[in-house]
Amino acid sequence: MARRPASEMGDTHTHLRNVSFRLFGQFGYDGVSLVAIAREARLTKSALYGHFSGKGALYSDCMMQLVALFDAHVLQFACSSSDPLMRVILLFKGLQHLSMDSRIADGVGGYWLKPNTAAVPEAREVLTSFEQQARKQIGTYVIAAQQAHRLKQNAPPEEIARAFIAIMEAVVLPLGERDTSGQAQLVSVLAKIFFEAYAPDEETRLTASNTMLGH
Repeated sequence: MARRPASEMGDTHTHLRNVSFRLFGQFGYDGVSLVAIAREARLTKSALYGHFSGKGALYSDCMMQLVALFDAHVLQFACSSSDPLMRVILLFKGLQHLSMDSRIADGVGGYWLKPNTAAVPEAREVLTSFEQQARKQIGTYVIAAQQAHRLKQNAPPEEIARAFIAIMEAVVLPLGERDTSGQAQLVSVLAKIFFEAYAPDEETRLTASNTMLGH
């Protein structure tokens, strides 16, 4: 039998990853079988094993896809600015972008469901490590903005970092049940509340508001 072209195999692999990401996001690890994934991806179960060694490996790959979306939209986006205040503002703007990404529009709440049928420690570690990294990076941004006198000194960096992680989860978890534009609007409201509390002056609040509105 002739070998399939590398481009075709690559397309199949990408399609399998996309299908798996959507199904695990909607139903969690326990709610999806390899048979269901193979059927949705239009593969045989044996063909699926040609791409991943098993369900755990596929789930870990999907968890890494999820973390990569959070990282690209939020942390890396904020890092694109060298201005201490703008980095904090872009955390919210990036979260707004994330909430409107079509790849998570069908829901990703399944990734926060703890599996009962398998331990999947590698996948859980991916999410835990990202949250630890994110808290550290966000806390660093808050401290830098305080040192530049762009945020009030009473803004507690560690608490804000933990709260922002919770906000990220609160924004994306209802997706699939709620409209993405509504969640994006919610991020704008949360940003306004944050800067009303911690911006040192009206100019800072206006900068944050204009950035969130895309001005």
